Amino acid sequence: MAGRQSSINPSTREVSSRPQESGQTLLTKMVAAIQNPTTVCDVKAAVEAKQLTTLKSYFHTAVIEIWNLSMSSLVNLCKVCYNTSEVSFNLGGVVCVGCTAFFQRSIKRKKPFICNNDSLACSETAVRDLTAYAACKKCRLDRCYREGMRSARVVSQQQQASVDEAPIGSLEITLQPQQRPFPLLSKMVEALQHANHCISINGRVGPIYGTSETGPHYLYLSVAHYALGARNSFFKMVIDRAPVVGDLPFNLQQQIFGSVMWIYHAIYSTHSNMHFNTNPSRFFRTPNIYYDYDIEKGMAALFTGNRSTLCRSQLDLKTLSREVILHYTYLQHTVQPLALTVLRSEEDMAALLLVSIIVFCQHDSLLGPHLVGLKSLWAELDAYYRATHREPYAWGNLMFMLSAVTAASHQMISFLEMAQLYFKDQLIQRFQNN
Repeated sequence: MAGRQSSINPSTREVSSRPQESGQTLLTKMVAAIQNPTTVCDVKAAVEAKQLTTLKSYFHTAVIEIWNLSMSSLVNLCKVCYNTSEVSFNLGGVVCVGCTAFFQRSIKRKKPFICNNDSLACSETAVRDLTAYAACKKCRLDRCYREGMRSARVVSQQQQASVDEAPIGSLEITLQPQQRPFPLLSKMVEALQHANHCISINGRVGPIYGTSETGPHYLYLSVAHYALGARNSFFKMVIDRAPVVGDLPFNLQQQIFGSVMWIYHAIYSTHSNMHFNTNPSRFFRTPNIYYDYDIEKGMAALFTGNRSTLCRSQLDLKTLSREVILHYTYLQHTVQPLALTVLRSEEDMAALLLVSIIVFCQHDSLLGPHLVGLKSLWAELDAYYRATHREPYAWGNLMFMLSAVTAASHQMISFLEMAQLYFKDQLIQRFQNN
C-alpha cells in the first residue's frame, strides 16, 4: 500500500485527503469548466484525485441524455412527419424523401390547404400516428416551412424541361431581381455549392480515421493536418466567390480569411458532428475524422507527430490532450444545441459565414470600407425568416451561436499557442498557409 502511495505526486495526495465529492458535483464542475476556462483547475484536481470512474459515468450519462434530446431527431427522425427515416438536405430543409415529395406536390397545388382544426390530425406526429392521408396537410406543410424548405426551390417539370432544351445563348440572361429576393444569401449559397463541388467536406467519402482505429485508419497527426488544409482550401474558395468579398484584391481576401479562419473551422466542426456522429463518447470534427473523449488516446495521437520536435515531458502531451477534449466538449454541448435551431438550410449557413465576416472585419480600418455592401444582409435576413415562416427576430439566435463559436475558436487558438511551446513548430502560421 505504501508503494502505491509513493507513486502518487504530492498534489494528488493533498486532493485525495479532502472529502470525496459526489459524481453530480464533479459533473457540475466539468460543465463549469467547459463554459469558463478559469475553472479548469477544479476539474483537473478531481481527475488527479482518481475520481475518473465516477466522473466518466456521470459525464457519459449526461452526454447520452443530451444526445437523445437534440441529436437523434436529426440523424434518423424527420421533424415534419416524425417517421424514423433517413433525412438529408432537400429543398432547403433537413427532411425525409416522403416529405420532400409532399412539399413538391403541395407547392404545385392550385388550391391552398385548409386546416382540419383537429387536435389529432393537426398534431406534429399525425402522419406517423394516423396516416399521411388522415393527417392535416396544412399543418404538415407549415412544418415543412418551419424546417427551412422553400417553395422557390421547387421547379416544375415543364420549367426544368425548358431549361434543359434551351440554347446556351439564352442562358446568359439570369434571374430577374424580383426572382432573387435575397441576393447576398443566394450568392453565398452558390459559393458554398461551388466550393463543395470542388472540395467536398460535407459528405462522408472514403474511410473513417479516428483515435480508436488501427492500422492505416488510425488518426495520425499528419492526417489531421491534411484535413485542416483541405478545409482551409474550401474556405478560401468560398471567400473567393462570396458576395462583395469576392470582388476584392487577393491580399484583402487573404486578410479576411485570416480573420475568420478559426471561426469557420469551429462552425464546420460542429456541423460535421451534428450530422455524422452517433457515438456520445466521440466528436466528429469532419465526416471522416473523430476524436475520442479519452485523454490517453489523445496523447497517443499527438505523439504520432515528429517525435524529435518534442521539447518537454509526457505531461505536456497530457495537457494538450485535455485542452483538445475541452474544446470538442464545448462545441458539442454549447455550440451544437444552438446550431440545431439555427442551421436549418444552406441559406442559414451562408448567413452565419457572412455575419462572421461583418462582425470580425467591419471595424478594420483597411477592410471596413470595402465591406459596406454587406450591411444589407440584416434586411435580407429579416425578409428571409419571414419568407420561411420563422419569426423575424430569429436571426438573434444566429448571433448567440456566433458568440459561442467565437469562444470555441479562442480555445483552439490557445491550444495551438500552447502547442507551439511544446513543439518546435509555428503551428498557427503553418495551418493558415496550408
